[in-house]
Amino acid sequence: MRRYFVSAFVFAFVLLSLYTFAHSGNRKEIGRWRDDTPTISSTLVLYKENNQYFINYIFDKGEIVTQELVKEKSKKGKESFRSVSHSGEYYIIRKDGYLEVRDYKGLIFTARPSHI
Repeated sequence: MRRYFVSAFVFAFVLLSLYTFAHSGNRKEIGRWRDDTPTISSTLVLYKENNQYFINYIFDKGEIVTQELVKEKSKKGKESFRSVSHSGEYYIIRKDGYLEVRDYKGLIFTARPSHI
Protein backbone atom coordinates (compact mmCIF):
# COMPACT_ATOMS: atom_id res chain seq x y z
CA MET A 1 0.00 0.00 0.00
CA ARG A 2 2.82 2.37 0.87
CA ARG A 3 4.46 1.73 -2.51
CA TYR A 4 1.31 2.87 -4.33
CA PHE A 5 1.17 6.04 -2.24
CA VAL A 6 4.81 6.86 -3.08
CA SER A 7 4.21 6.08 -6.77
CA ALA A 8 1.15 8.32 -6.84
CA PHE A 9 3.11 11.10 -5.13
CA VAL A 10 6.00 10.82 -7.62
CA PHE A 11 3.55 10.78 -10.54
CA ALA A 12 1.79 13.91 -9.23
CA PHE A 13 5.16 15.64 -8.73
CA VAL A 14 6.24 14.81 -12.29
CA LEU A 15 2.95 16.10 -13.70
CA LEU A 16 3.24 19.33 -11.73
CA SER A 17 6.86 19.76 -12.86
CA LEU A 18 5.91 19.24 -16.51
CA TYR A 19 3.00 21.69 -16.19
CA THR A 20 5.28 24.29 -14.59
CA PHE A 21 7.97 23.78 -17.24
CA ALA A 22 5.45 24.01 -20.08
CA HIS A 23 4.00 27.23 -18.69
CA SER A 24 7.13 28.98 -17.46
CA GLY A 25 8.50 30.28 -20.77
CA ASN A 26 7.44 33.62 -22.13
CA ARG A 27 4.51 34.15 -19.74
CA LYS A 28 3.23 37.55 -18.56
CA GLU A 29 0.44 37.65 -16.00
CA ILE A 30 -2.22 40.25 -16.84
CA GLY A 31 -4.34 39.83 -13.74
CA ARG A 32 -5.62 37.60 -10.98
CA TRP A 33 -9.18 37.45 -9.62
CA ARG A 34 -11.19 35.54 -7.06
CA ASP A 35 -14.63 33.98 -7.52
CA ASP A 36 -16.18 32.80 -4.26
CA THR A 37 -19.27 31.17 -5.77
CA PRO A 38 -20.20 28.24 -3.47
CA THR A 39 -19.11 24.79 -4.72
CA ILE A 40 -16.98 26.23 -7.56
CA SER A 41 -14.77 28.75 -5.73
CA SER A 42 -11.69 29.51 -7.78
CA THR A 43 -8.89 31.91 -8.61
CA LEU A 44 -8.79 33.11 -12.21
CA VAL A 45 -5.41 34.00 -13.73
CA LEU A 46 -5.33 35.79 -17.10
CA TYR A 47 -1.97 35.72 -18.86
CA LYS A 48 -0.22 36.12 -22.20
CA GLU A 49 2.26 33.51 -23.37
CA ASN A 50 4.01 33.45 -26.75
CA ASN A 51 1.56 36.05 -28.14
CA GLN A 52 -1.47 34.00 -27.09
CA TYR A 53 -3.88 34.70 -24.23
CA PHE A 54 -5.09 32.17 -21.68
CA ILE A 55 -7.11 32.07 -18.48
CA ASN A 56 -6.60 29.48 -15.75
CA TYR A 57 -9.40 28.57 -13.39
CA ILE A 58 -7.63 27.25 -10.29
CA PHE A 59 -10.37 25.62 -8.24
CA ASP A 60 -10.09 25.34 -4.46
CA LYS A 61 -10.35 21.55 -4.78
CA GLY A 62 -7.11 21.50 -6.82
CA GLU A 63 -8.34 21.18 -10.40
CA ILE A 64 -6.93 23.58 -13.00
CA VAL A 65 -8.84 24.36 -16.20
CA THR A 66 -7.17 26.41 -18.92
CA GLN A 67 -9.00 28.20 -21.73
CA GLU A 68 -7.41 29.86 -24.74
CA LEU A 69 -8.60 33.42 -25.39
CA VAL A 70 -8.52 35.92 -28.24
CA LYS A 71 -8.07 39.60 -27.41
CA GLU A 72 -10.61 41.85 -29.14
CA LYS A 73 -11.48 45.54 -29.20
CA SER A 74 -15.00 46.92 -29.66
CA LYS A 75 -15.87 49.85 -31.92
CA LYS A 76 -15.82 52.02 -28.80
CA GLY A 77 -12.29 50.85 -27.96
CA LYS A 78 -13.26 48.56 -25.08
CA GLU A 79 -10.98 45.52 -24.77
CA SER A 80 -12.28 42.03 -24.10
CA PHE A 81 -10.96 38.49 -24.20
CA ARG A 82 -13.15 35.97 -26.02
CA SER A 83 -12.95 32.26 -25.21
CA VAL A 84 -11.94 30.09 -28.16
CA SER A 85 -13.53 26.93 -26.73
CA HIS A 86 -16.72 28.28 -25.12
CA SER A 87 -18.95 29.83 -27.74
CA GLY A 88 -20.00 33.32 -26.79
CA GLU A 89 -18.12 33.54 -23.47
CA TYR A 90 -15.87 36.54 -22.95
CA TYR A 91 -14.04 38.45 -20.22
CA ILE A 92 -13.86 42.19 -19.54
CA ILE A 93 -11.51 43.87 -17.06
CA ARG A 94 -13.39 46.80 -15.57
CA LYS A 95 -11.75 50.11 -14.66
CA ASP A 96 -12.15 49.26 -10.96
CA GLY A 97 -10.12 46.06 -11.51
CA TYR A 98 -12.99 43.56 -11.31
CA LEU A 99 -13.32 40.86 -13.97
CA GLU A 100 -16.69 40.35 -15.65
CA VAL A 101 -17.42 36.99 -17.25
CA ARG A 102 -20.15 37.35 -19.86
CA ASP A 103 -21.84 35.59 -22.74
CA TYR A 104 -24.46 36.55 -25.33
CA LYS A 105 -27.16 36.59 -22.60
CA GLY A 106 -25.22 39.02 -20.39
CA LEU A 107 -23.29 38.87 -17.13
CA ILE A 108 -22.46 35.38 -15.79
CA PHE A 109 -20.45 36.47 -12.75
CA THR A 110 -18.01 39.10 -11.50
CA ALA A 111 -14.71 38.20 -9.85
CA ARG A 112 -12.90 40.49 -7.45
CA PRO A 113 -9.20 41.39 -7.82
CA SER A 114 -6.87 39.04 -5.96
CA HIS A 115 -3.27 39.66 -5.03
CA ILE A 116 -2.49 36.17 -3.75
